[in-house]
Amino acid sequence: MILLFVLIAFFYGVLIASFIWGNLRMKSPRSHSALTTSVSVVIPFRNEEGVIEKLAKALLNQDFPKSLVEFVFVNDHSTDGGKEKLIACLMDSKLKYSILELTAETGKKAALNRGILQATGELIITTDADCWMNPLWLSSMVAQFETNKADFIVGPVVLESNHSLKANLLQTEFAALIASTSGAIGINKAFICNGANLAFKKALYIEIEPYQSNSNLASGDDVFFLHKAKAMNKKIVFANHEEAIVKTEMETNFNKFINQRVRWAAKSKQYKDSDTIAFGLIISFMNLCVLTSLLLTAFNKLAFSFLIGLLVFKFILDYLLLLSAKSWMSTKSTFKNALLLSFIYPIYAVGIALLSLGFKPQWKGRKI
Repeated sequence: MILLFVLIAFFYGVLIASFIWGNLRMKSPRSHSALTTSVSVVIPFRNEEGVIEKLAKALLNQDFPKSLVEFVFVNDHSTDGGKEKLIACLMDSKLKYSILELTAETGKKAALNRGILQATGELIITTDADCWMNPLWLSSMVAQFETNKADFIVGPVVLESNHSLKANLLQTEFAALIASTSGAIGINKAFICNGANLAFKKALYIEIEPYQSNSNLASGDDVFFLHKAKAMNKKIVFANHEEAIVKTEMETNFNKFINQRVRWAAKSKQYKDSDTIAFGLIISFMNLCVLTSLLLTAFNKLAFSFLIGLLVFKFILDYLLLLSAKSWMSTKSTFKNALLLSFIYPIYAVGIALLSLGFKPQWKGRKI
């Protein structure tokens, strides 16, 4: 048993060390001067009355040339006053924008597809209606596109914390996920991304039709697209600059939070990318290894010193991963939060994985 645990820990160490190396080797983009690419920002929304004004204000404050950008909003059958609030915010502005309506179709993928096909820009950038960003966001993403001649750009997403212990732990967990995302891209092994901050050529979307084989799944618009682009050897880069960050509020309602995380985990059963499957298995087995070690130690079946060694080993790797992304990540994950999370996370991760096997989550009032 101990030999198995050591073997799992070894593979986990190699994986996280490779992510750290990927983060450290990435170069920063050039300055934002003389950007020339035409851009369409596509934003699906459904019942976002409480947050959409914050997004609209952030878009109004973008320093990117207004002549080069359009904003395409797609209303996915909202039943609140979100659309009216959006119109009120933008109607007197100089932004070029449109608000499209889904009719027969429903869901985020249908909304994105409608918006992207309607868009006129060379570069498509997607975000969510419950997000906001700093004024240099668009310029930073487009600079990555032009500097790297990329096909697909993954941008960083940060959870906004209210500085409670729970919020700080969730922020740290999400920061580690983004650091893994960037590190994997840094070693040309992209495996996950977040649709709240993506950019890609419209021509690429038309070429590969990323939702064609997974339109029956409510989520996964981001990762399935990434995997198809990767399978076709398209150039994928990460926007490793603080200016490129998109922020979003963390889910504070416990039931909604569980639904969100189960939804994320459930779609992984449909992944076919070999790197994603391998990385997921290594991380899952490491969490299961820690949890099993805790139980065996509690029943005097495993030496306490081995458990401590395993926890310390995992914590050091995870904390170094967070530090490897600190040059661009605005989240300042403290040693204390990272240490506490290292004890809690294996239990939480295994629990979510088990729930995803049978629990049917909801999203925006819909069973998925």
